[in-house]
Amino acid sequence: MKRLRVHSDIAAEGKMFIAFIGLILRTYIHNKLRDYLDANRPISMAQVFDEMRMIKTVKTKNGMLLHNPITKKQRIILEQFDIDEEKITAAIYRYAKTNPFFDE
Repeated sequence: MKRLRVHSDIAAEGKMFIAFIGLILRTYIHNKLRDYLDANRPISMAQVFDEMRMIKTVKTKNGMLLHNPITKKQRIILEQFDIDEEKITAAIYRYAKTNPFFDE
């Protein structure tokens, strides 16, 4: 929440609600990653999010989906949530089938 400058009280309440939900999600992620963060002390939550942000998927002209390989750090982070690479691939294909705007 960089700023709370909005035009109405309803918009301010909505923004606060979204920030609260984000705080809950961030706390959940931090609790799941507590052991990983303690073992790799210099890494921060921002670095974890940056690492996970590098997972990219591209849809080719003929409809094939390509995604970059999962790195070792990403695999270790995903293991904290009981997610393996097959689950990631299945989720990408499921998302691409249900989202008509996935034309990148």
